[in-house]
Amino acid sequence: MARVHVENDIYIDVEFKQCTLERKSIVKEGDNKGKEVFNPVGYYGSLGGALRAALRLKVVLELSKSAVNELSDLAEIVQRSEEEIIGLIEI
Repeated sequence: MARVHVENDIYIDVEFKQCTLERKSIVKEGDNKGKEVFNPVGYYGSLGGALRAALRLKVVLELSKSAVNELSDLAEIVQRSEEEIIGLIEI
């Protein structure tokens, strides 16, 4: 098992038969206060599927931070997010 950092709090846990898209957070209270935890967002049968889901998650997170009123604004966010994710995996 290998956990791969995509960006910010987004990770992909790569295993032999599946990949898990995860978001990292820090426990804020209780016995585990201050510990890192990885919360599953989704399970995928391939790394490609997990990367596509990471892109969708990134777009949703970007949309939640900005005021999108036009389709062109949405298209710009999607294109920028695609370029950033693809830039991470290009050799």
